Amino acid sequence: MDGRGFVGRTRQLADLDRALVDAASGRGELVLLIGEPGIGKTRLAAEVARRAHERCVAVVWATCPESGAPAFWPWTQVLRSVFDPASTTASPAASLGLAAALLDPTGPPSAGDDPELARFLLFDAVETALRGPARAQPRLVVLDDL
Repeated sequence: MDGRGFVGRTRQLADLDRALVDAASGRGELVLLIGEPGIGKTRLAAEVARRAHERCVAVVWATCPESGAPAFWPWTQVLRSVFDPASTTASPAASLGLAAALLDPTGPPSAGDDPELARFLLFDAVETALRGPARAQPRLVVLDDL
């Protein structure tokens, strides 16, 4: 990181350390860091990412721009990172197919005219796709500035 020490947030770091231990043992968890802009959420996430690296947990970081990004853009970044075509964890076709599904407003073709079903099938496809690589190596996914 930047070489500076991390001060404070003892309780939050303890909670996040427990979540990392759970993730490393195969029990995934969702943690939300919420608060006003500028209070250090990104810095806290960066410290957790550093600790994840120490535990051999892969870190995938996605950022939401303030404007101009398509829906689900952070998840597209996550999928592209996890399913890098140069990697041996998945084929380029899997990566491109999932990313294309995220960017396609009509959703998966099997959903027909039902947008709620399309959204459900899309979320299920992403979760299923991420579960495989997470079995090989636990992952911390950070979605920053949602």
